[in-house]
Order: sequence, then structure tokens, then C-alpha cells
Amino acid sequence: MMGKSCGGWVGAIVAFAMQTACVGAPAEAPPEVAPRPRAAAPRRSDQSPPPRLPPTRRGGPPAPTTDPSDCAPTMTASEKRAAGPIVRPEIEAILKADLALAGMTDPNNARRTISHAKAQAALYRCYDPERGGELDERVHEWAQRTEDAIAEELKCRASDVCQAQRIADAACAALADRRDAQQQIALERRSPGGVVNLQLLHDLGERVQADDATITTSKADYATLAKKPFTSALCK
Repeated sequence: MMGKSCGGWVGAIVAFAMQTACVGAPAEAPPEVAPRPRAAAPRRSDQSPPPRLPPTRRGGPPAPTTDPSDCAPTMTASEKRAAGPIVRPEIEAILKADLALAGMTDPNNARRTISHAKAQAALYRCYDPERGGELDERVHEWAQRTEDAIAEELKCRASDVCQAQRIADAACAALADRRDAQQQIALERRSPGGVVNLQLLHDLGERVQADDATITTSKADYATLAKKPFTSALCK
């Protein structure tokens, strides 16, 4: 009874050992996966954004914040004082210049000069507030006179009567210049000792020729517009 019982246990042990050898060792457990970080919760609308730091200069302290009322925030006070005398002469030159509206293809182009003068006056007022106001007022008055002149020029170009008078004025000016040149020629030829300036006589002769061409063209243009011939009586 005992022998049979022992034999059964031994057989069971041998069978279990053989089964383990065939099947093999149990597989390793899979590596643990780190938990995925949770996304940050969206900021509520009632939460204010983080404060922004002032901009910094490379290699230096933070740049000063700009004043919205400052017309030239990137310039120091000394730089503004130095810039004023540079800008003013240009403005003064514009105020004294003759825009020659009659010679312009389009008188409206003169408004570019007006805009530039106003912009420069604003700069000067920024650089020199004490003197800028007086200059700004002069620029404003000049701009108004120039606008009036542009309007008059456009009005004249639309009128045959005005255009005819302008042509007559050009013919009269050429007549006067020719008389002056002829008088100088006569004077030079009467030079004491018989020595004359040939270059001067040549230049005066070219003036006379240019005046003759202007007079001829102006007379024809005047007759076309005025419907009557040009006479020297039109010259004042």
C-alpha cells in the first residue's frame, strides 16, 4: 500500500518536470509604460495673461518704454535739438521757391510739394516746439496761397481767353528781350578802338534768333485762340 502510494507520487513529480521542460519558462512581463502627461487645462477668459517684460537691449539694461505723446520716441532731446537746424533751411527754401505752375504739365503735381512742406514743418515742430509753431503757421499760409494758385492755373487752362492772354504776354516778353539784345549789339559794335567782343555778339545774336522764334509761334497761337491777330498794343 505504501509502495504503490510512493510510486504514484514519484510519477506525478516526473510528469510535472517533463511538462515544465517542454513548455519552457514563463514569459517576462511587458515593460511598464510611463503614464502620458495630462494636457494643461485651457485658461479661463477671466484669467489675465502673464505680464510682459519690457524689451531689452542687447548687452544692456531693459529699453525704456516709449511715450505715445512723443513725436520722435527714438531720439534723445539733444538729437532733436541738433535736427531742428537741419530741417528748417529746407522748409525756408520751399517757401521762397517759384513753383512755376504755368510750366507744369499738371499743376496738381505741386500738391506733392505742399504735402512735403507740411510734413517737414511737423518734424521741425517736434524737434523745436518753441519755434515750430511760428514756422508751421507760415507753412499753412503758403500752402493756402499755393492751393489758390493751382486752382487759378487750372481755371486759366480751361479758358481760351486766359490762354490767349498768356500767349500774348509771352510774345510781349520776347519783343522786349529782342529790343534789349539789339541795343546791346549796337553798343558793342560802337566800342572805342574798334575792338569788339565776338563771343558777346554771338550770344546776343542767338538771343535775337530765339526771341524771333517765340514771337512767330506766339502770334500764330494767339490768332487761333483769340480769333484775331496779335498786335503790339496788347503789350503793357
